[in-house]
Amino acid sequence: MRWLIRILVGLVLILLVAVTGGWLWLRTSLPQVDGTLRLPSLAAPVEVARDAYGVPHIRARSDRDAFFALGFVHAQDRLWQMDFQRRFTAGRLSEVLGPRTLASDRFMRTLGIYRLAEETFARAGPEVRS
Repeated sequence: MRWLIRILVGLVLILLVAVTGGWLWLRTSLPQVDGTLRLPSLAAPVEVARDAYGVPHIRARSDRDAFFALGFVHAQDRLWQMDFQRRFTAGRLSEVLGPRTLASDRFMRTLGIYRLAEETFARAGPEVRS
């Protein structure tokens, strides 16, 4: 009987450690919405304030800094979605989802949307690229 109690206590402790570790790991994936971040790509300070609904409001001294902050905020909030859409457009979903998405990958590669976007970007001027 003593061994059964020890095993149950051990299992409960392992479960508790696993749940706590999982919660802490998931918590680190949340965007930092308070405090200060230092990003070397900015030319001047940028303020990102979120309202009561979590909607970001960006104040910057230049368009370039505002666009950079917008991209940063999008990545904070929707990185998985951005990566998923990039992979879908490039016809590379099967790399992460397996053979079920091969048909959509073939279709998207046939359309060539990603290739067209790369070509358009290559022809764009330096201001648009930045």
